[in-house]
Amino acid sequence: MPTPYTQRDPKWKDKPLDSSGLTVDLFGCLALAVLHQCNRFEGKDHAPDFFVDWLNQNAGFTREGLFIWSKVAQWTNGRLRYLGSGLWARLRKKYTLQQVAFGRFNHWVARLPGRDVYDPWQGRVTQIVDGHIVIDGKPRKLLSNFRYLG
Repeated sequence: MPTPYTQRDPKWKDKPLDSSGLTVDLFGCLALAVLHQCNRFEGKDHAPDFFVDWLNQNAGFTREGLFIWSKVAQWTNGRLRYLGSGLWARLRKKYTLQQVAFGRFNHWVARLPGRDVYDPWQGRVTQIVDGHIVIDGKPRKLLSNFRYLG
């Protein structure tokens, strides 16, 4: 299992998401969740600073700091790609990302086998209990918003 990195690590928390003005610290959860799934798939342990630098050099974010899904295939040399969010994607998926209700903005986590979830905010693997995960001591509801990689 790859290292469950936290987006708040001083080594990369201030890294920008392209020219958006957003940083990994507050808005890097999706990039770290995607990296975790790519690391699982490839059997590697790339650190977030390496991945975010690569994304910045390869137009991996929009000017608003949104993640560009096609970069998954580029990062993995076509071995893993973004499938989408619909039923077809769900049936073909190998890896799942899911949103969690978290403050003003929703938060992305990586689903793992069983009831486990990798949470980039805390930098750890936690368990789903009654449709929630605990983040910073508070139960947070898992939303029905999924993205699939395969």
